[in-house]
Amino acid sequence: MILSDFGTIITGKTPSTKNADYWDGSIPFVTPGDIQGSKHIFSTARYVTEPGMTAVKGAILPKDAVCVSCIGNIGYVGKTTEQSITNQQINSIIVDDNHNSDYVYYLIKSLWQYFKNYEGQSTTLSILNKSQFSKIEVVDRSRDDEDRIAEILNSLDDKIEKNQQINDNLLQQAASLYYSMFVSYDYYPSIEFEESELGLIPKGWKVLTLGDVTTNIRDRVHNNSYRVLSALNSGILQPSDEYFTKQVFSKDIGNYIVVAENDFAYNPARVNIGSLGINDLGYIGCVSPVYVVFRTEDKYQNFMRFFVKSKRFQEEVKTRASGSVRQAMNYTDFSLIRLAYPPKKAVHEFNAVVDPIWKTIKHLQQENDKLSELRDYLLPRLMSDELDVSDIDL
Repeated sequence: MILSDFGTIITGKTPSTKNADYWDGSIPFVTPGDIQGSKHIFSTARYVTEPGMTAVKGAILPKDAVCVSCIGNIGYVGKTTEQSITNQQINSIIVDDNHNSDYVYYLIKSLWQYFKNYEGQSTTLSILNKSQFSKIEVVDRSRDDEDRIAEILNSLDDKIEKNQQINDNLLQQAASLYYSMFVSYDYYPSIEFEESELGLIPKGWKVLTLGDVTTNIRDRVHNNSYRVLSALNSGILQPSDEYFTKQVFSKDIGNYIVVAENDFAYNPARVNIGSLGINDLGYIGCVSPVYVVFRTEDKYQNFMRFFVKSKRFQEEVKTRASGSVRQAMNYTDFSLIRLAYPPKKAVHEFNAVVDPIWKTIKHLQQENDKLSELRDYLLPRLMSDELDVSDIDL
């Protein structure tokens, strides 16, 4: 059978970005960046309004549609959790009642190597159009087998998503504490304030620039063997070979910049969309020479994690980033951004709460990594009949 036998296949469409009435609504607008995390699409970077969705009414997806990236990095997959639309980089399957939508999701995931090989055939931008996607041949299975395979793999992904939800909640708690201590200052009910160029700030705090409190790191890899990292728009640093389906960095990384543990790095051309993160991976990495790497004062890493995600920082980036087509912000511009800099006592108090949160988040992420490895081990074996599922009772 072929993929189109599972249901209706739809290519996404983007509402006009020139019409402000179409954007900032409540309807998820799914792009490839939104389907590179968990199985279900719980949130998206952008949302559209009812008029925006109506403008692309032929591309509306119901809950449980299977979305697959088919331009650029091909093969990322996710399932909608509510009525949604996607951009044109995504082909989606609205699975009919004769098939299990979870099974179709896992079936697409099992085609990862196929998608990687397909990408490798192109010397430019890889594109898998709707017709080609629809005609991909797969094994024909009974509905009972679909249900059994989906049940086995769902048990692992359900635990992964529960852990991720716990982590998201912990992160929100840490962000709320940051806001209370370093933005609204309502954490300190009886504190005295004084005027500054940034408005009222706690007495004894200083208005400094990022250049005053960070160090620009330009150490090169040379002959060392470090893993290449990429700054994602989700605000983390991740090994490039885990994110991209093909190698995007140079064979010779001797001129790449070293990113020590707890150093920050950002892509100057993408910092405006959040491509800035800290190296908390537990090992030394490196990034492309075009990146900016910086180091904070000792113990100020947690504070900086949240400052670079703050509204104030983002507004400064928009103001200072240069370039008429692609905005970019070098370290010189970055270093001019001003901030109300807290004393060490406040930072230590913040760390006392936040450090255990990061420890728990990291533990659950490591558990998720193991569960993901088990799922990815089972996936091809279940799909190839290497493991017999016929005797499993649901």
